[in-house]
Amino acid sequence: MEKRKFVKFKTIRGRLLCYMALLGILPLLLLGIISYHVSRTLTMQQVVKIHEYNIESYDKNLTVLFENIRHSARDFIYDSASNIRADSIVMLLGKDPSYFSELSAYRQHEILEELDKKTLSVIPESLMVNRLVLDNQNGFRYTKSYVVSTEPALYLGTDRPLEEGVYEAAQAANGKECFLGRSEETGLFDCVKLIYNLRNFAPVGYLTMTIDSGLLGTVLPTGEELEGSSYAVVDSTAGGEPRVVFSAGTVENLKGVIGDYYRGGLDMRDGWQVGKMTNSVSGWDILYVLDKDVLAVSSNVIGMATLGICLVLVVIVGLIGVLLTHIINRPLDKLGNAIRQVDEQGDYKITEEFGEDEIGQIGRRFKRMVEQNLALKDSLYETGMRQKEAQLQALQAQINPHFLYNTLDSIYLMTQMGRPKEAGDMTLALSEIFKLSLNHGREFTKVKEEVSHVTNYLYIQKMRYGEKLNFLIDVADDMMEERMLKLILQPIVENAIYHGLEPKLGQGTVRISGRMADGELIFEIEDNGVGMEKDDWKKGYGLTNVRQRIQLYYGVTYDLEVESRPGEGTRITVRLPAGVQTAGMRWED
Repeated sequence: MEKRKFVKFKTIRGRLLCYMALLGILPLLLLGIISYHVSRTLTMQQVVKIHEYNIESYDKNLTVLFENIRHSARDFIYDSASNIRADSIVMLLGKDPSYFSELSAYRQHEILEELDKKTLSVIPESLMVNRLVLDNQNGFRYTKSYVVSTEPALYLGTDRPLEEGVYEAAQAANGKECFLGRSEETGLFDCVKLIYNLRNFAPVGYLTMTIDSGLLGTVLPTGEELEGSSYAVVDSTAGGEPRVVFSAGTVENLKGVIGDYYRGGLDMRDGWQVGKMTNSVSGWDILYVLDKDVLAVSSNVIGMATLGICLVLVVIVGLIGVLLTHIINRPLDKLGNAIRQVDEQGDYKITEEFGEDEIGQIGRRFKRMVEQNLALKDSLYETGMRQKEAQLQALQAQINPHFLYNTLDSIYLMTQMGRPKEAGDMTLALSEIFKLSLNHGREFTKVKEEVSHVTNYLYIQKMRYGEKLNFLIDVADDMMEERMLKLILQPIVENAIYHGLEPKLGQGTVRISGRMADGELIFEIEDNGVGMEKDDWKKGYGLTNVRQRIQLYYGVTYDLEVESRPGEGTRITVRLPAGVQTAGMRWED
């Protein structure tokens, strides 16, 4: 029986093209279909979550507004100093009709003026109050209108119509502030509060604050931000048809949709998504309304984008299949490039990553061998650095023989001249200098000890040079307990004296200041000596040694900043990291 012959590709390129078509293009098409449905569902869920989060935020903001209104109403009614003064609002509302009928014109004007002053002082403009009414339904009514109105500011008498439902709503609230919504067309809503006599808790009247509903718009988004959705503040507490007090958004027939929602006749399958949260202060509802048809348009855009992406990916997969044969040679190219770089540079670190095939195994072994050689080289370099460090430690422990000779010579002369106290002080200062130089073998010391060291050094030099040398030290107290590398300041000061002030004619001054800023210890050593050219300091040993020690312990990012002008002086700035403990160099208390 003849064996069935399958189509065989003689080249790897042909095989890869076939495999890419089977394993790449078909799954991409299936993935596109699944992605469209998943993205549509997730988009709807995400939009709903966003709107639910938004009404929670708006509820918090509205709570703040309503609380401000409540506090303003209470501040207006009850005098903070005394609740039972004869001219207080509560006592005024509790008067009999005969009291108001007998009021003189002067007293009426006086009452009106006092109430107007209190209104201006208690009711802020930010609440957007349109009208304020204070009524006892017993012969007294005060009205403060913030818009043009023919209503009298003070009405005395019982022959006037009562505001329908306002007093009843205030009574039903049992002394709490009651918020009454009006239709959205009026652009207003009311805050009503029943007023009690705090002596006998008997009601004496009520306060009505009519507020511009635009106040609610300060915490709700604008219509331009709400494509296919709306937010509404609805008063459903009074029974009957709910009143839309304020709304923002682009949903058409919003009131009809909200009415159907409250009547239970709104089917979510009809294309609407509605969410609600009730405000704890006003009792009003905050609603969001989503038009699913608008979201469907967005989903269609996602579907078209997904289809376009799939087509692009199909093209890309085809191109990848064509180019894949060239990619097969990449491991060989990587290996050849790595060998060439190592051969040319010697210390080249291989960054290429190799695969798991035979060529990749060879590449990884070669890479591992090069890394071992580099590690050995780094180890030798570190050993050399440690050796250099030991040399620097030995150098820093030495005291300048010239300085020591001059100091001992000065001490001897003082004893011969009958100045034992100065000789003793110089001996003590020299002792302190030796003490810090030794420092129990520790490389780090406190700033205050370093400052003490340089102070002792300057004291000795002052005794030698007399009036020719002056010095000032101003180091901030907050850095005294910080740690730093020892013997940093003294060599710089020594350089300032010997190379800056000693050649100068007349007096000279060395100023040392220190402060902390941005996590760094900053020292400035400044002299008004002869100065030097820009790079002359690099030729000497003292400053170069300090620079090497700083970079050895703290890294090359820290250096000396030298500013000098011939004939004017030199300023050297040293910056060290605060609270830093370098690797392998530990300090002890």
